[in-house]
Amino acid sequence: IQLAKNITNSSENSWSSYDIDNIRIVVGLDNLLWICLWSCLFTTNNLSYMDHFYFKTCTALEYDDEYNKVITWDFPAKRNKNNNKPVELFKLHLSDIPDELKPKLPVGYEKAITDYLREIGQAIKDDLSRHWDSLNFYKDVLLVLTCTADYLENASLIMRECVYNAGLIVNICSSKLQFGTEGENIHY
Repeated sequence: IQLAKNITNSSENSWSSYDIDNIRIVVGLDNLLWICLWSCLFTTNNLSYMDHFYFKTCTALEYDDEYNKVITWDFPAKRNKNNNKPVELFKLHLSDIPDELKPKLPVGYEKAITDYLREIGQAIKDDLSRHWDSLNFYKDVLLVLTCTADYLENASLIMRECVYNAGLIVNICSSKLQFGTEGENIHY
């Protein structure tokens, strides 16, 4: 996290340092407590088009018996018929609430967040590749994630590490990942 903090604070990763011409698609991910909304905006010839207004997914994961591998996610994880309860509400661990109010999880919250981001990230990649054949996700896509005001100070650093571990950025310091509050992200 310290490495990400040092680089995130550097001027090299400011909005002005973007190679904005290489960003073809902006994916906004509003990762709420129970559901996650994502939308996609793409640009061509200096015109912007909203392709998908949003997709709504449930922030729940179902793991195998050892909690090593995700069996299913989204709404199917809530309807599971197995003995394992779905892992959910993991984002509460990033909020500034007392620890006794945070849910007990059978896996670490960072693993749950990473696994969830890996699953939704694959769904996003699959959807984008159906629409754009020549898309290079790591080069052409800007990810914008929402952080709420009650997040811990280092929550965006933890999220950055989770996004990296989920394989959605190629380096932990990537400028292709940005964070903003709900109000800031409305402008995207």
